[in-house]
Amino acid sequence: MIRAVLFDFWRTLFQPAVEINEYYNIRVKKLFEILREVKRDLTLDEVGSAYREIRGLCDKIRCFGVEVPLFMEVKLLLYHLGIYSFSSSFIFKVMEAYMFPFIYHTRPRADAKEVLRRLRQLGLKVAIVSNVLSGRHITDALEKWRLIEYFDVTIYSDEIGFRK
Repeated sequence: MIRAVLFDFWRTLFQPAVEINEYYNIRVKKLFEILREVKRDLTLDEVGSAYREIRGLCDKIRCFGVEVPLFMEVKLLLYHLGIYSFSSSFIFKVMEAYMFPFIYHTRPRADAKEVLRRLRQLGLKVAIVSNVLSGRHITDALEKWRLIEYFDVTIYSDEIGFRK
């Protein structure tokens, strides 16, 4: 007897509202805007190259089942760009720039709410178990789209340190 249903987040419940390369280009542009506040001589190409290199490094680490949370990925990016001194408020701004395309260019799949509603009507427990950079941003998205109420449990890799 089925008692619970687990969902992944990315491309299962939510998807980018723009083509994936555009999604990453938006991220790089937003990072560039913020990073120039502390390092005026940065170019967009330098930020894009550093982003791809650090993202690739973090993805290699993730292959071992260890999550690299957003905070760490951002710190690695800053170090790679030669930005060694920064405040916690600046780190927060960079993290928000990093997540900008997620916040503004991601939406739930068309049938997500109806599927979740039906599962709840059946009396099933519903959970998200997902590899994510930032569980806080995932929860914010679920709240924004009024989907959080359908979940009994949310388990995010950045919060436990390991990937599924």
